[in-house]
Amino acid sequence: MNTKFISLKLALVNAAFTRKSSINAQRINARLMNAAIALLGAAGLFLAACFPALPQPTVPLDTVYLDRDYLQARNPREAKYYLLQLKDARLPHGIVRYYSLDGALAAEATYQKGVREGETTYFYPNGDTRGTGSYHQDQQVGKWQWWYANGKPKLVQEYPEAVKPYHPDPAPRYRAESLWDSTGTLVFSNGTGAYVSYHDNGRPESKGQFLDGYQHGTWTGYHDNGKLYYEEEWKAGELVSGKSYSEDGAQSYTYRRAAEMPAHPGGIPGLARYLSRTLRYPATARKERIGGEVVIGFTVDEQGSLADAKVLKPVGGGCDEEALRVVRGMEKWEPGRVKGRPVRVAYSLPIRFVMQ
Repeated sequence: MNTKFISLKLALVNAAFTRKSSINAQRINARLMNAAIALLGAAGLFLAACFPALPQPTVPLDTVYLDRDYLQARNPREAKYYLLQLKDARLPHGIVRYYSLDGALAAEATYQKGVREGETTYFYPNGDTRGTGSYHQDQQVGKWQWWYANGKPKLVQEYPEAVKPYHPDPAPRYRAESLWDSTGTLVFSNGTGAYVSYHDNGRPESKGQFLDGYQHGTWTGYHDNGKLYYEEEWKAGELVSGKSYSEDGAQSYTYRRAAEMPAHPGGIPGLARYLSRTLRYPATARKERIGGEVVIGFTVDEQGSLADAKVLKPVGGGCDEEALRVVRGMEKWEPGRVKGRPVRVAYSLPIRFVMQ
């Protein structure tokens, strides 16, 4: 008997919904979206509103706090949003909801076995629709539409239908088709023109140019406190270079990708070698001919350390414990980054046990 390990795909899951109307309008320029809904999604987050004015849940729940980029916050003081997840939750399936700290619904997404698949909608604090579109294998696809807070149309953009899963850059290139200003006046309908977006407090969030539907030239972003967030150079929809700054301006980061997933030091081949060298088929599972896919969820922190490993999808027969042991024994990874800044990222790692 031996073990074949397949499906060594890594799903980035932490970072992705946005509280800004323009976050998808410049998925790579404003705040990363993908580095977090798959982020916390694949970690098994089942959500429900839980505020004093609402009925209290009758099942045990854990509160997960998120920062401004929808990444898991290090402590509640840094949080801008929250999720409620069932204790010992498995992979989510169906409707998943995200809330701002005041209890307002911020986003609603559809999952299939831990992966965003289908329609996703973002909301303003008053409940009006901010934007809507579809996901396929955790990637935005097809036509997405966005609106201003006053209900006027803002942006229509098109994402490619065929997206390669788990691409190193989790933010696929999109094409802007039409743009309106907040009064409803058409700015461009041929994909070429200037773009400006604003924070909910009215301060500028980002600005730049579209050429033939793609970001081009210099794009600049700002924190909601008015300080510079990033400066980026684009060419026909491809990021050439970027530099970002912390909210207080004390730290800066350079980057060539807006978002980078955490990575095993040896990459996917190195991870596969580690698993094949370290993983052992449990005797009970071998005797009872038990096999299948175990999914282990864990967090990669800003220093690359792995923590909070748990079984998201069990198989039994000792396979769950063996997969968990091997993951907990891994060395440090390269941390995930958003505009060059190291961030906490939750991963799900499928490990398949197959007897031959």
